[in-house]
Amino acid sequence: MGVRSPRPAHAPPAAAEERCLVEYLIVVARGLIGTVFAISFLGKAAGRGALGKFVESVAALRVVPLRLVRAGAMGVVGLEGAAAVLVFLPWNGPAVAGMVIAAVLLSVFMAVIGLVLRQGTSAPCRCFGGASATVLGPRHLVRNGVLVAVAVAVAVAGTSSGPEPGTAPGTLAGSVVAVLGGVFLGGLVAFLDDILHVLQPFSACPLPTAPAPGPGGPVAPGVPRAGLEGSGRDGASRADSSGRRRPLRSETIH
Repeated sequence: MGVRSPRPAHAPPAAAEERCLVEYLIVVARGLIGTVFAISFLGKAAGRGALGKFVESVAALRVVPLRLVRAGAMGVVGLEGAAAVLVFLPWNGPAVAGMVIAAVLLSVFMAVIGLVLRQGTSAPCRCFGGASATVLGPRHLVRNGVLVAVAVAVAVAGTSSGPEPGTAPGTLAGSVVAVLGGVFLGGLVAFLDDILHVLQPFSACPLPTAPAPGPGGPVAPGVPRAGLEGSGRDGASRADSSGRRRPLRSETIH
């Protein structure tokens, strides 16, 4: 029997590699959710008059009693800030708690959007502060549904904030790339309405069309239209008795 060569110390087993991949994806997801809620919180709380505009938008939705509008809006802003902070903390327990808060908030947002669409209310979406004024629509339901799925998946996984040290070479670099990828995706989600608004004028531009031909059909370059119209006015009767068509002579009008 031959002696089995030992596994190199630097080569992780397949299970460890899969775990590293899953944990990198979790880092991306945490960056995504944390960025979305951080932008939402700052847009409502940091801008001048942004919080007041958000309170007015909540009242315009007509799904919350007026006496509870301000308290409810303040509670939403506070929970969004807490979720953003907890998700970015480098510990497993706070991160899971932040994901649970995010999932609950997103589910409430989906219920509110569904009621607004059912009532037919044309209310602006102040989801990310006073600057956003896009009317709520089905795409906001889809967006929040995807974010709920991501938050629930990360909360259920309950893993650490990144790959375990020593399981793969370049762990720090991989974690940084994963975080930056999540932040990029979160910014894309947060500013999706603005991006679509910028691209809308380009989609509405009419395509160039060729000019319509004149009454006598398309004209070859350099051939005057008047000459063709004059020669074709009685072209059907320009045949002699033998049936042969006579050549047309150009006529000059003095």
